[in-house]
Amino acid sequence: REDDGSLELLEDVGSRTLRDVPDDRREALYREACALVPRLQRLEADPSRIPAFGRVYDRALVETKGWKWLHWTLPGLLGRPPDTTESERTRQAFERLAECVLPAPRRLAHRDFKAENLHWRPASDTEAERLVMIDVQGAFMAPPEYDLVCLLYDLQVDLPESLVRALLVETRAQLPDAPPAAESDLRFDALATLRLAKDVSHVVHAGLVRGDRRRWSEIPRGLALLVRSADCPLILAVAEDASGRAAAVGVAHASWKSSVGGIAGRLVTELAALSGLPPSRMRAALAPSAGPCCYEVGPEIRDAAVDAFGAAAEAWFPAPGGRLVFDLWRANADQLAAAGLPPAQFELAGICTICEREHFHSWRRDREAAGRFAGLVGLRG
Repeated sequence: REDDGSLELLEDVGSRTLRDVPDDRREALYREACALVPRLQRLEADPSRIPAFGRVYDRALVETKGWKWLHWTLPGLLGRPPDTTESERTRQAFERLAECVLPAPRRLAHRDFKAENLHWRPASDTEAERLVMIDVQGAFMAPPEYDLVCLLYDLQVDLPESLVRALLVETRAQLPDAPPAAESDLRFDALATLRLAKDVSHVVHAGLVRGDRRRWSEIPRGLALLVRSADCPLILAVAEDASGRAAAVGVAHASWKSSVGGIAGRLVTELAALSGLPPSRMRAALAPSAGPCCYEVGPEIRDAAVDAFGAAAEAWFPAPGGRLVFDLWRANADQLAAAGLPPAQFELAGICTICEREHFHSWRRDREAAGRFAGLVGLRG
C-alpha cells in the first residue's frame, strides 16, 4: 500500500517475451497479441479517474517525432546539419503524415505494444499459456492502427510481410471503428513511418550522444525504404560514386497519379541532390506491376498525361482491341531517361502482377482480398 492509500500490485511474469518464442509458435502468439488490440479499444473510462483516457496522440507528438528526425537522425546520416531546403522538406513530409493520421478516431492504445513488452508464459500444471502486457503506464488515446504498427513493424523483430498483412486484415475487422481498408492501410503506413522515424532517432541519439550502441544493429532495418504495393510500379534507385559505393538510395511508388505527376523524374532529382552525383551515376529498376496487357484506364487519365507531358505521352496509352490501357512501364522508363538516367542502367522486370496470379498480389484482380508485396532498398554500414 502506498502513502496515498493506493495499492501497487506486482506479478512475476518471467523473462521470456514475444521476441523469444520458437518459430513454430510465433504466428499463433502474434495472432493472440493482435487479438488484445480490439479488447483494449473497447475500454472506456472517465479521464479524471484513469489518466490514460485523457492523454491523446496529437499534433505535438507528431511534431516531436519530426524534430528528433531532423535534429538527431539526419545529422548522423549526412555527417552535417541539414540545410534549409532539407529542413523544410522534412517539415513538409511530417506535416503530410500528420494530416493523414490526426483526423482518425481515438481509441485506447498501449503506446509501446511491441514484442519486448509482451511476456510469454508457457502453460503450467495450473495455468494455460498466455501473453502478459507490461509497461502500460504510458497508455493513451490514439488512432485505431497505432498498436498494430508498434507490434507488426517492431524495430527489433522482422516479421514476414505476408504475416503482417494477414494479421492487419484480420484484426482490422474486429476493431470497434471497423475502418475502411483503403483508409486504414494509408493510416497504418503513415503511423509506421512516424513510429520508425522516432525509434531510429532514439537509437541514433543513444549511440552518437551517449555512446550507447547496444541497439545500433537495428538501424538498417529502420532506415530501409520499404514500400508495399499490389499493382502500382515500385521504382528502386541507387546513386553510386566512382568506386561503386552506394551514396544514396531511393524508392518511388509510381501509381497512375504519381506517374502522371512525374514521380520518376523527381526521384532522379532528389537522388542527385542527396548524393551530389549526376544521373549518369545512377541505376534504377522497376518491379513487377500492372502491365500494358491489363491496366485499363479511362480517357481522362490519358488526357491528364498529355496535358502534363505533351503529345509524346500518347505512346503510353495503346488501345489493343479497343481497350485503352496505361503502359506504366514505358511512361516511367521514358521519364527516367528524360531526367538523364542512361537507359542501359534501367532494368524493367516486365512482369504483370494482374496476369501472374500464382506469384503476385493484385488489387485490380482481387480487390479487398489482395495482399501486398514489398520493394526493399537500403544502405549497409
